[in-house]
Amino acid sequence: MKFLPGSYKLWYNYLKEAREYVKQWSVDDKRYEVINDLHERALIYMNKMPRIWLDYCQFLIDQRLITQTRKTFDKALMSLPVTQHEKIWDIYINWVTNLPLAQTAIGVYKRYLRFNPDAREDFVHFLLTNGRHKDAMNNIILLLDDDLFYSKKGKSKFDYWLMLCDIITKQTDKVKDFDCESIIRHGLSKYTDEVGRLWVALCNYYIKQGLFEKSRDIFEEALSKVSTARDFSLVFNSYLKFEEEMVSTMIKMSEEIKEDEDDDYDTRLEKLIDTSFSQLGIENSSVNSSRKEFNKNSLEGMKLEDKMNLDLNIKFFRMTNLIERRPFLLSDALLRQNPHNVKEWLKRVKICKDDSDLTIQTFEKASKTIDPSKAIGRYETLWIEYGKFCESINQVGKANEVYLRAVNLNCFKSSEQLANIWCEFAEMHIRSNNYYDAYLIVKSACTSRSDKREKGQGANVTHSLRLWSFYVDLEERIGTFENVKSIYQRIIDLKLANSQTIFNFCDFLEKHMYFEETFKVYEQAINYLTWPSLYDVWLMYLSKFVERYGGEKIERVRDLFEQVLSACPKDKIKIFYYMYSDFEEKYGLLNNAIRILDKGCTDVMKEDRPESYSVLISKTANFFGITKTRNVFNVSIFILIFSELWRSSSMIKF
Repeated sequence: MKFLPGSYKLWYNYLKEAREYVKQWSVDDKRYEVINDLHERALIYMNKMPRIWLDYCQFLIDQRLITQTRKTFDKALMSLPVTQHEKIWDIYINWVTNLPLAQTAIGVYKRYLRFNPDAREDFVHFLLTNGRHKDAMNNIILLLDDDLFYSKKGKSKFDYWLMLCDIITKQTDKVKDFDCESIIRHGLSKYTDEVGRLWVALCNYYIKQGLFEKSRDIFEEALSKVSTARDFSLVFNSYLKFEEEMVSTMIKMSEEIKEDEDDDYDTRLEKLIDTSFSQLGIENSSVNSSRKEFNKNSLEGMKLEDKMNLDLNIKFFRMTNLIERRPFLLSDALLRQNPHNVKEWLKRVKICKDDSDLTIQTFEKASKTIDPSKAIGRYETLWIEYGKFCESINQVGKANEVYLRAVNLNCFKSSEQLANIWCEFAEMHIRSNNYYDAYLIVKSACTSRSDKREKGQGANVTHSLRLWSFYVDLEERIGTFENVKSIYQRIIDLKLANSQTIFNFCDFLEKHMYFEETFKVYEQAINYLTWPSLYDVWLMYLSKFVERYGGEKIERVRDLFEQVLSACPKDKIKIFYYMYSDFEEKYGLLNNAIRILDKGCTDVMKEDRPESYSVLISKTANFFGITKTRNVFNVSIFILIFSELWRSSSMIKF
């Protein structure tokens, strides 16, 4: 070493052997000091070698020389370049955090944070573990203010907000230097989706200080601002638990006062409040301030028992009032979340059903608040329920005003929504036996709104089949035949009629013996209706026509059957072949009946062919005997059996 003092290998092995040699003695032996001096000499030449520093520091750690170890770590950091500091800091932080001296570790950690700011999370955990809640709050606030912060432990900023609130509520006496309310309110403004726990933390902060009236104000403010059911439940349950604790405290006080009338009221008040809230961690100094909520000036001159009863009644009233207000508070929270939710407004109305004035106010508020373009649910049901409620409390005039306001709105998305209101408007008058007023209402809806539609003002109820059906029903009851007929014709002209409307119109004409007019209606329906709706119309048309004329108009009936057979889908065509064959059998030619069945056997669906051939064979046997029936059998067997075998065998490749 004398001739090569700059040789790293020589120094490394020399120091290594020296450390191994000295391990056989206790750390109190003077030989350790000699080895320490040897390391100091080596570092004069090897001060840029991190391995030498690390081995020396670890050697000092094993000797439990705290001050010398700390100074050696500091010398290493000053001697080595910054690019190699990470090697030193890893062992330095691991050592210093295990020391019983938290203040030393905090000082070292603060220096380390300048080198590695990402270690602040670990620093917060260290501070909380060692009860340094004030310093922990400062560092958590720095984390939350860092826009580039990314947690290596998988925590979000909201988790650190909750940690901050937990410190504030549980360590109230240690964080008096902070403006805790402003800190929590900043979190409330930042995290609007999950504010329930933050509100509860703020309330608990004032409860711990004994400021019960202030905590009540915060609870009420929270209930008026939360906008989700989850947050509402958290705040409300905490509020209710607080009020229950206050009531139980007063009950205990009143029971003890009855046992000992001579005890001083103030002494017992302090004692019982202290014991009741001890589970919340409230100190005596904080509890004493709670006496302010009992207005002593107004209670002077009263007996002790009367004072207690008055306080108990006040607190019990607060608790019961809170429970009674719960449905309204929850409804307010959900409506703040989405004020355009029609279903929630209707639920709010049900809550107010016992108070007619409040219910009407709720309906009015809902009608002014909801934006129809953003409405969730059927917007027209709000107006319909409003009108029905006014009718239920015998305010028919008010109900008329409501319905008239609704039908004059130009905000409905579809004609059916507006038509529903018109129909409910008319049905209200029908329930009062005012059929003529209902008739005028529906007539006005069907005739006047079409002009507004042309100007782009609202939905067009003239395209609502429900409203037209209602109109024609009222016209049948109080109107004339010609008016009813013209309304039905108008429905058909607008192409609103379905198969049931056609049947109703035809039944109406048949009752008045207008048979040809009935068949014209069927023809009109056939021209614009489509399959499968035409299936029932054709069945009814052909049945009525054959029933009416029988064999008098054979050619016309044949034309009708040919018309339906040429347009009918295969899955619906079977019944029409049977009807056509039966007609020819009764009023026409037997050969035609058999020919029609024979043609039908090839036109129907494959799964219906066995049944069709069975009918054909039965009819042929009845009318033409065995000889012709044998031919039918041969054809049916070939088609149903051998054709399938031939088709399957043709697919085989030899």
